[in-house]
Amino acid sequence: MIDVAEILAQGFDFVRVDLYQVNEQVKFGEMTFSPGAGLEVFTPQVYDRILGDLWRLEPDIKNHKILRS
Repeated sequence: MIDVAEILAQGFDFVRVDLYQVNEQVKFGEMTFSPGAGLEVFTPQVYDRILGDLWRLEPDIKNHKILRS
């Protein structure tokens, strides 16, 4: 499951990959691209902008094993 999560997460600055084991099989749940469902409160609030400005929203697909073609 760790190998699958690492492959799916390649190229993203942050992503949570939800996988489940059901009857000896790995099942994909979802990929979440913000911690705390995007509802985290920053104190002081200026850190929300500072950290947000550092975040790339587009994946780096040139090095992604699955997305590369």
